Amino acid sequence: MTLIPGCGAEAPVSREDVRAAVFGPSLAELFHEGGVWSRVAGVDTFTEWPPGADTLPRLGGYLDPSPEAVAALSPTSIHSVGDSGRLRELAGRLGIPYHSYRFDDLGDVLAVCDSLEALYPEASFDRFRERLEGVFAREPGREPRSAALVVYMSHDGRFTLAGSGTFYQELLEGMGCTLAAPESGTYPDVSVEGILMLYPDALIFLAPDHPDPSGLLQSQRDFWGARGYPPERVFVLDDDFVLIPGARLPEIAERLESCLY
Repeated sequence: MTLIPGCGAEAPVSREDVRAAVFGPSLAELFHEGGVWSRVAGVDTFTEWPPGADTLPRLGGYLDPSPEAVAALSPTSIHSVGDSGRLRELAGRLGIPYHSYRFDDLGDVLAVCDSLEALYPEASFDRFRERLEGVFAREPGREPRSAALVVYMSHDGRFTLAGSGTFYQELLEGMGCTLAAPESGTYPDVSVEGILMLYPDALIFLAPDHPDPSGLLQSQRDFWGARGYPPERVFVLDDDFVLIPGARLPEIAERLESCLY
């Protein structure tokens, strides 16, 4: 279990009036996936899924939570992605538990599932675990492929690579593929030349909600093609969840797989 030290689940809760203030899209997704969405009283500014999230009170961001908005809900616990000093202090003032969770890799995500099941008797992530197992049960013996995953910053056109130690690496390796990335750093800065030196089987841009994904795809195929990389092996994934290590991890794996095979 990968709860941040000092923020573990004290004991299962079963009262019907339990109300959680949830900060972080990944965490909100798992509350829904585990069948405890009815426990959520409010969410952070950036949570847009599952459907219906937009009807819940907004509580500010992880870095700038609104104490007034949280207190107005009278929550019985606060949960967040990462350990926030402000949220911990706020929970202390309200006299309620604060739970924080890591989402760095796949093991962390599964540990969060375990923690929520320990906290909420009705929670179950059996279906989620089965879906992940299905992703990793692909046809054995097929040709292994490599992918470089470029995290694209739409606002300024900068990019970085998903590196080792990330959930992307674990998803690809679970499917019998490899992540093409520098040896060090989870999200290292990299040059065009550095990417070309990796020469992956697929160059996949992760650009959630890009305003013009087809235009981005064409421009990137033109750019990389002019530098000797096969343009037909450049892809853009613009799904809103491709950067979120939450309940839609199996869908992320399927998107990656569609670019490799």
